[in-house]
Amino acid sequence: MRSEGKSGFEQNFSLFEENSWLFDENKEGFWQNPAFPQ
Repeated sequence: MRSEGKSGFEQNFSLFEENSWLFDENKEGFWQNPAFPQ
């Protein structure tokens, strides 16, 4: 993840929250995805 400051992360996270129902069944796999570092 590039250092774009908090705003970029918060934007992406709000998108994730809006679509969290898409990931409910897959949440563990999603958070372990190396393309999405914690």
